Amino acid sequence: GEPEAFLAVVAGINSTRNPRYRMPASYPAVSCPGVTGFGGAMGFVQMLPSVWLAYEPEIREVMGKKEFVDPYSMVPAFHGLAMYLRDNASFFHTLPRDVSVSDSKTCNGLAARYYAGRRWKKYVDKYEYGWRVCAEAQSIAARF
Repeated sequence: GEPEAFLAVVAGINSTRNPRYRMPASYPAVSCPGVTGFGGAMGFVQMLPSVWLAYEPEIREVMGKKEFVDPYSMVPAFHGLAMYLRDNASFFHTLPRDVSVSDSKTCNGLAARYYAGRRWKKYVDKYEYGWRVCAEAQSIAARF
């Protein structure tokens, strides 16, 4: 369903734009494009198109917008990330405010779940996606 969701996001973006500045489906950058050019995460916080579509109505409501909000706009993107964290931290028996890069189990799990959805357990082992994200975050946090 990601190709269809991707096209729906592009259509949503285009619904709010001047017709002279429409975004062709080949334009938006995605992190892992498939053979057909679709798929992968998109926008500032790298959400899958289907995840963005699930959160977009709530983001729009919170922001008081009537038109589609796009993942390539920073404020809506970070609202979406906060909502995702809110909804998934409890999966790891953690409150969103308690998520920390120093809690490697929760950090790993959230990063892997964000990356792979239902297949997240495959990405929590050492040197897998969740571990790498949290190791990088710990490195950055240590500088401050």
